This record gives sequence, structure tokens and C-alpha cells, in this order.
Amino acid sequence: MNLDLMVSVSSINFHPKIEQKEADLLISHINGKNELPLALILLKRSKLIHDERSKFVSIITACEIGVKEFYSKKIPELGLLLDEMTSPPVVKLLGSLFKKYFEETFPKELRSKLEKMIEIRNSIVHRSAIKPTHTELLSCYVVVLKTLNFLNKKSDNGFYNEYYDEEVSFEPIESTGQLQINGSDKLNKAVEEGKIIYGFDINSEYIIND
Repeated sequence: MNLDLMVSVSSINFHPKIEQKEADLLISHINGKNELPLALILLKRSKLIHDERSKFVSIITACEIGVKEFYSKKIPELGLLLDEMTSPPVVKLLGSLFKKYFEETFPKELRSKLEKMIEIRNSIVHRSAIKPTHTELLSCYVVVLKTLNFLNKKSDNGFYNEYYDEEVSFEPIESTGQLQINGSDKLNKAVEEGKIIYGFDINSEYIIND
């Protein structure tokens, strides 16, 4: 039996250099003085889920919890109401309700993308045969991360990251057939200045050859 090891990059991410502000925030969490948002914990844990359907549902669940966490922190009385009743869909919570309470419009393009991701989640839940593609999974994670990041900025809770709105991708090099990292100008500058470093998530599997 011959086995070929197939290795592929499943996602690209980056790790920011820890500054004093971030270090103090981390220490406060370790000492129990400040709780990590449950939405961010669930989003991070979703990376460990191998089943595509479960992973997709988990990512959207993290978003739904994050939106409720946001309202509970910013408007406690509304947060209590959401806990006691069937809450409106996340897209509505980020629509007219968001505009009413904060006199600011949640990014329409991001909200539209989130709505599409929720539609896919609903299809997965109601029709178990549906399986999200790798592209849909990656898009879902990015959309939810950007949604939570926008809310973190609005909450001023210390978890906002200015680089989460930047895009990173692989681009083919025609002459070699290899791939190269293609990041935004802002990311590339941050890498050059040593503020962030790129990281990779790798998928590997053995293929049996007769």
C-alpha cells in the first residue's frame, strides 16, 4: 500500500505583536478581573471543529451570541428583554434597531453578507444533506469576525483590532505555479514594521494509491 501525504493551507491569519495595552488586558482576564466575550471564545473554538456543517453553525452561533452580548453591555434593559423573549433575527438587530439606539448605520455590505451566511446556516439546519464549501466556511468566519470586531470597537471593550478589516489571500505565480501571500498595503506595512506576523492553518491527509 502506497500513501501520498497531501498538504494544503486551509486559512491564513496573522498575529499582532503584543503591546503593553494588550498585555494588561490579557493579565486582567487571567486574574479574573475581566471576562472574555463568549462570542470570541466560541468563534475561536469553531476552528477546532472538523465537520463542515457543525463548524458553519458554530460560527453563526458565535455571531448571534456576540450581538446579544453587545446589546446587553450597551443597553442592559434591552439585553434583559432579549433574554426573556424570542429575540429578533441578528440582521434586524443590526438594522433599524442599531440605527435607532446608536444613531449610526451598521455597515450595509457587511450586514448583507451576514444575512447570506445565516441563510446558508438555516439551510444546513433544516436540510442536513447540505454541506458548506470551504470557500463558504472561510467567508462565514471572516464576516462574523468583522461583525464582532465592529461591535467591539463600538463597545470600546479592548478587543477591537484594526487589522481585522484587512484582506489576505493567496495569488498564483504563473511562471512557477506556486502561490504567494497577497495582503493589503496596510498589512504589508505592518509586517515590514514587525507589528504583525503571518500564520497558517494546515490541512493534511493521506491518499491511498494502489
